[in-house]
Amino acid sequence: MMNEELCQITNATVNLDGKSLKEIPEELMFDENVRFLSLAHNKIERLPKDLKNWLHLETLSVENNKLTSVPFSIQSLQNLRSLNLNNNGISHLPNEICYLKNLKQMYLNQNQLVQLPTAFGDLAALEVLGISANKLTFLPKSMANLKNLHILNLDSNHFSYFPREICCLANLIKLSLSGNRLVSLPKEVSEMVNLRELSLNENKLTFLPRQLFDLSNLEELSLHGNHLTALSGEIKKLQELRVLNVSKNRISVVTEGISDCRNLRRLSLRENQISCLPLGIGALTNITELLVDENLLENLPEGMCHLQKLAVLKCSGNVLKDVPIEISKCTLLTAVDLSSNRLLRIPLGICSLVTLRHLNLSCNSVCEAMEDIAYLTNLQHLELSSNKMTIFPLQICKLQNLQYLDLSNNLIERIPTEIMDLKNIEVLLLQKNKLPIFPTALCHLNSLLVLDLTDNQVSHIPAGMQKLGNLKELKLSNNHFKEFPLELCELASLERLIICQTSGLKLTQLPEELSKLCSLKELDVSDNALQMIPDSIGDLKNLSKLMLDNNNLTQLPRSISSMECLQSISAKGNQLKSLPSDLEKMCTLQKVEFDGNPLGRPPKAVCEGMQLYSIGQYLKSADLLDEKLLLKILIYVSNNISPADFDFFCKKLSIPNKDIKYLLNARSVALQEKVLHVLNRWRQEHSGSLDSAAAVDQLIRILIMADLHYLAVRVKAIKIYSQAIRL
Repeated sequence: MMNEELCQITNATVNLDGKSLKEIPEELMFDENVRFLSLAHNKIERLPKDLKNWLHLETLSVENNKLTSVPFSIQSLQNLRSLNLNNNGISHLPNEICYLKNLKQMYLNQNQLVQLPTAFGDLAALEVLGISANKLTFLPKSMANLKNLHILNLDSNHFSYFPREICCLANLIKLSLSGNRLVSLPKEVSEMVNLRELSLNENKLTFLPRQLFDLSNLEELSLHGNHLTALSGEIKKLQELRVLNVSKNRISVVTEGISDCRNLRRLSLRENQISCLPLGIGALTNITELLVDENLLENLPEGMCHLQKLAVLKCSGNVLKDVPIEISKCTLLTAVDLSSNRLLRIPLGICSLVTLRHLNLSCNSVCEAMEDIAYLTNLQHLELSSNKMTIFPLQICKLQNLQYLDLSNNLIERIPTEIMDLKNIEVLLLQKNKLPIFPTALCHLNSLLVLDLTDNQVSHIPAGMQKLGNLKELKLSNNHFKEFPLELCELASLERLIICQTSGLKLTQLPEELSKLCSLKELDVSDNALQMIPDSIGDLKNLSKLMLDNNNLTQLPRSISSMECLQSISAKGNQLKSLPSDLEKMCTLQKVEFDGNPLGRPPKAVCEGMQLYSIGQYLKSADLLDEKLLLKILIYVSNNISPADFDFFCKKLSIPNKDIKYLLNARSVALQEKVLHVLNRWRQEHSGSLDSAAAVDQLIRILIMADLHYLAVRVKAIKIYSQAIRL
């Protein structure tokens, strides 16, 4: 029996999914009792040549492996009912697969098949067949014999012509040929008399044959993304049609015949060139979703008032100037999208829809909100961005159930205190307005999760900001802060903070208190004038993304290596000359970007590929070389300090006299040993703040301060020579 940790066996069922197997365990090959076998999501490259022991196998799944072929012995599985070979690299099927007389379900999606076996139609019991995402251009004639086939998926192949063999499948219920290159449909399409769902999205159809409308049982017809210019009036014959999708075509006129499809539930006419809807559209009394986005509609017909079951109306991207007041009779409407039109006001009829939960009026020319909007007591989501509002509408503050409010890209200068009444607001977007101060009333929105005040004129944050105990995301970019607001450091719940200053005043430093943001996962302070990052940033243990692009940073803090969850660092366009040595020890780090820096450690060429391993290996090697160089320089300096310079040199090293007094008075200790001891003591005291390379630079500065210029020049020469050898 196989290791129980490897597989799960219950009543002849073997599950070996996701075990990283490269081949099928040998002991499984001799198990004659297995009936259901799943080997999905492994790395198996081939099936065994001999499958004779699996005579009782009914279900076999080898989905998402690395198979390139199927063995001839597949014919041994005479009791097989379901075969799943999805997502492999199979380019050919053996003829022997056609001997599986009891096979009812076959899945061959996402392979490399160019053709099917000639005798494929011998699989007489087949009911479900999936061959999407292959390279088929035709089907074998024997396919016409699959009289029991109910579901056929041929999406994303290379068919230029509709395979006529399919038209012989009288029992077909669901057919999908989306994502091919079909230019027309045959007249014989009408022979699929039991067809209920037909999907022909993303093809090149320019017209539909009238025989298509003889499919009287059709319930769903999807023709998205073709080249249709019209929809035939014959569509009225499809009395059972529930779903019609003809979006993203070139239709300019919608036939009145569509009004006779009385069972229609969902109608999508998006992305066409329609200037008006059928006057009789009110006859579609069962419709629940009407999608007419991205057209040329100038008005909506008054007959829409009869759409008593309409729940979703999407009409964005048209040229509507108003909406008929009769829309108020659509009393079940819950979502309305009228964005990107030419509305000058909020339509009065919309304000009567008490069941409305989602309303989008963005990108219009609305100047103010009507009093009646307060009647939308169930509204949860309201978008009014990119309009012409100068005053925050007080009426909105009466919408007690509002959770999402977008008033961005207006001309609002003040937020009323009444906004405190929005007790359930979770997302508030106020970017690109004219707010001169941070509205203190916002500090009382206890449910607030997301706040965006980007591109305003805010210069300070009120102390009450800490009351926003649930705030997760805060965006304050392009405001007028003279320094980083310390009040933000009290937001213990904050997970995402963005303060990028592409315009306006730029931040020059971050506070040490930043470490108090213990929940922070993403910090973006790009496009400022930061010269350093505080060491306390290492205390942000939950930070996973750090963006520091386009500042004046000359180094990254060494504490960055202690950030246990950090996955991404971007510090493009700074003045970094070296990277922290411990970078390669950050096991969670997945992505780094340091383009546009004068890096020398590691060189720019090493960082360009953003390969963490290469960067880490270079830094590790560089550390060893830097340490060797430092030791060499310490010895060189100790051998070249004169007795007259020793005391003054010790003072510049800032070593207390009491710590080395005994050494100064020791006559038996040579001067070179005394100097080396002092230098080692100095190195030990600064090991936490200076790496080896930085210690060399600091020592050169000390030599200069001690007036030992000749020695400083020689040490610098040793350093330059060492760097040249590495290159």
